[in-house]
Amino acid sequence: PHFTDTVSENVTRKEYFFSDENQWVPITNNHFSHTFQKPGTYYAVQRLHGYTGCVTQTDTAVFYVSKGLTLADTAHTHWASYMTNERIDLAWPSVDGAVAYALYKNKVGIPFPSSPFKIVSDTFYLDVIQSPDRFTYAIKAIDSCGNLSSFGRIAQPILLSGSGSADNKTALLTFTPYQQWEDTIIHYSPEFLSDNGFIRLDILDKAGDFIDADFAQSGAVEKCYRIRADNAQFESFSNQICVPYSPFILMPTAFSPNDDGLNDVFIPITYGIESLKVKIYNRWGEKIIELKKGESWDGLQVLQGQYLVIFTGQAKNGEQFFLEKPLMLVR
Repeated sequence: PHFTDTVSENVTRKEYFFSDENQWVPITNNHFSHTFQKPGTYYAVQRLHGYTGCVTQTDTAVFYVSKGLTLADTAHTHWASYMTNERIDLAWPSVDGAVAYALYKNKVGIPFPSSPFKIVSDTFYLDVIQSPDRFTYAIKAIDSCGNLSSFGRIAQPILLSGSGSADNKTALLTFTPYQQWEDTIIHYSPEFLSDNGFIRLDILDKAGDFIDADFAQSGAVEKCYRIRADNAQFESFSNQICVPYSPFILMPTAFSPNDDGLNDVFIPITYGIESLKVKIYNRWGEKIIELKKGESWDGLQVLQGQYLVIFTGQAKNGEQFFLEKPLMLVR
């Protein structure tokens, strides 16, 4: 700290006591400084002597000295995860001597800008984004004098993409690795969204491609996925994607409503169909029944014979469709 001593009247001698040196020091200059070499709590005492030789006044000041930072210090980003497709959560351990943290972000492969996009005093941050991408994050610690540390480990959350096969049998998921946990033994778990939450499909030792061989889900328009990465301490999630099904209708050519437990009702199976109307006509062109998506027909009130089924509706991709198929009802 720097001192300015403004007392001069009726003073013959000035002394200062600095607690780190544990001795009284005579001061002859009104402007002087003292350096505390280590972090800690210190005090300085001013003692003034008058013409009689007695101490006429004392005063005390307390100083709190924190550790300073240099480029030899580093700040590690130890966690980054997509929580939604519009939000990435970041966290990092506190750095001794830091009073704030400068956050840096860019796309993978592009150097970080010279200026941070955010300065925070916490050890976590919620970054709101427009859409998922291959983002990289790094952190510098800032001390009370404004000095910055160097970058430590960066953080790159997983980016997931995918597509489905034309026959809706498989989906190909492609995902990037998580970077850079200190523990590099990372496992990756592809997961799909069910009515009961996300369900794990497999555990992989490396990032890359994964084929979901059970892609098809009857009656659905899409199947949604994410990737979970975990090591001994942390877990991180990718963005979520929903892979649409190719529009497809599967129906039996015949059914037998005889209550034998086999093919007793007519119900079409759909993939990628968002809205559906099913109209069934007899051989004379009379409409027997109209069904919605997911509804079935038991055929109990009509005679054995051939019927015409007409499908109209809209696929997930917005495409309108019209389809006619014959149906045989067997007693």
